[in-house]
Amino acid sequence: MTGCTFNTQRSDMEAKYIIRGLKNKASGESCEKRLDAVFSRLAADGVCNIQKTPEPMRVVGRGARSGTFNAVYTQQAQPDYQGTMRGGRSVVLEAKFTSTEKIALSRISDEQAKQLDIHLQLGALCGVICCFSGQFAFITWQDWKTIPARCGHRHLTAADAQRMGCLLTGEPLDDFRRILTHQSAS
Repeated sequence: MTGCTFNTQRSDMEAKYIIRGLKNKASGESCEKRLDAVFSRLAADGVCNIQKTPEPMRVVGRGARSGTFNAVYTQQAQPDYQGTMRGGRSVVLEAKFTSTEKIALSRISDEQAKQLDIHLQLGALCGVICCFSGQFAFITWQDWKTIPARCGHRHLTAADAQRMGCLLTGEPLDDFRRILTHQSAS
């Protein structure tokens, strides 16, 4: 193969990004399944009814294989979870997962921030659930917006969440039951 060059440095970097992306996806799916199980159990116990918000999409054609299809998103992503707590108060939550040590505040899209602001103004409990390698934190939307001033940077670490009193230290089911029961009484 004369005349062909292969940029091994670029392919090594691409491989690292692909591997990191796959790890993040697996971590995110694992945390999401844990959250879904927690919210399902809390619904069964009559504490709340919180559901994953479906991604708005439109089918544009058949896929290459049987039983598949091609689709496009029809609008920007909404917050990940919405529902109602016992007593009637709405709850709107965005979930962020990372396999690294920090979550950039910019991972909340402008549209998600707008929706969280609107729901907060209407009286909903709004917040961000962060999962740091399996450890959860719950930050109210009001507190999330103050992270740059409080922490001095535009990301959140588990240590930041702990200093803010937002790191959940028990079982996620018990922690979310406590948070939602306390907030529905407020």
